[in-house]
Amino acid sequence: MGLPESERLTSILWEDIPPGAEYGPYEDVARHEDRDLWAEVYERRPDDEGATIPPGLIPVYILRALRLAFNGIPAGGVLARQTFTFSRPLRVGESFQTTIRVAEKYLRRGRPYVVLAFTIRLPDGTLVAESHKHLIWPGREPIGAHP
Repeated sequence: MGLPESERLTSILWEDIPPGAEYGPYEDVARHEDRDLWAEVYERRPDDEGATIPPGLIPVYILRALRLAFNGIPAGGVLARQTFTFSRPLRVGESFQTTIRVAEKYLRRGRPYVVLAFTIRLPDGTLVAESHKHLIWPGREPIGAHP
């Protein structure tokens, strides 16, 4: 029996990620359950009028797409930075699509970084949110051994 999706780790190495590669779109739906769990964790009452998804759930949807694109998250990877631009709220029940692009790969102080650009859109193309995730992604060489 394999690991649950939330615990699966990928063995894809930094050297094997092609710059400019695109993944997706990955289909998802903004669910009541997501919103209600968020409200319970943060002890906030959900917005039933308009039934919008809190912006704090966008990183969860991005992580779901990352796991699909790379069959898990990088084993030994470190989130260095992440930025978000929100264009419109998601409403409960709305379908959306997440695409991922390898925006950049670089070495800094011997550490291999990957910058992934995420875009979330409604099926009609309406932009919901964008994010850039800077990850220290494990490679064949131990961290610090890169030239």
